Amino acid sequence: MKTIKSRLVLILLKSLGLLPLSVARAIGSLVGRIMWLSQDRNCKVTLRNLELCYPDMSEEERVKMAKVSLRESSKVFFESLVVYRRSPQWLESKIVAVYGQELIEKALSEDKGLIFLGPHLGNWEVIGQKVSQLGQLTALYMPPKHTYLEEFVLDAREKQGGIFLPATIKGVAGLVKALKKKEIVGILPDQVPDMGWVFAPFFGVRAGTMTLVHGLLSKVPCNVISCVAIRCKAGFEIHYVAVPEEIYSDDQQTSVAALNQAVERCVQLKPEQYQWEYKRFKARKDFNEPCLYWD
Repeated sequence: MKTIKSRLVLILLKSLGLLPLSVARAIGSLVGRIMWLSQDRNCKVTLRNLELCYPDMSEEERVKMAKVSLRESSKVFFESLVVYRRSPQWLESKIVAVYGQELIEKALSEDKGLIFLGPHLGNWEVIGQKVSQLGQLTALYMPPKHTYLEEFVLDAREKQGGIFLPATIKGVAGLVKALKKKEIVGILPDQVPDMGWVFAPFFGVRAGTMTLVHGLLSKVPCNVISCVAIRCKAGFEIHYVAVPEEIYSDDQQTSVAALNQAVERCVQLKPEQYQWEYKRFKARKDFNEPCLYWD
């Protein structure tokens, strides 16, 4: 049952979704500037991640990239509200270029399932909508704390026919089932899951990395391609990016390391649009191991 507060929140979110894309981005940029001025947690984590991943970058360069990154990351939320409210035709009109089209055409022509890796770069909500146009998409999601928000987000994500399952054992079984039916599976590969992960290098730093992709590949032979929507002035650029061949290795450690390399390839397309405010290196072997962050 929706409360007055929840109804007001939904009205606000839906109203923001009616804004022109340029205005939504301007609001996001303003929020990012406020984050920097307040030197909040997002600001500190962004600087720390850039320090870890780009040790040869000068402090001046890191500060400059951090400022831009916070603005770009803040745009994602407001952009996504607009994408949620608009039609598939509107979104298609905002796709100004597609790179790597030959990769997706080749993968779709083969008689097997397809895993799309969608790192937190640019706007991943756009990728979900775009990939849903290519075939039946199944993906996992983390349910928000408030059920009314879950309904709002799911309705928007599934409007083009995609199926979104909770990130549970049952949800993973749904991914396997989809791949066996030679359908498309979407995975966000660059966050540390609560379970099912090992350490692998990410920009030369040991990071907790999911074993899900390797597990799926060991159960169902399929193709893997990375896909990102890079923000540009007129809309978005879609990039289909080849993954390292080692991702198909039977050896788990080799495959997982290649997964991180696949994410790195995408990040290098537009580093300032990556979600650097996420604590990518928070996983530790045990509590005696020093944490790379301050809290």
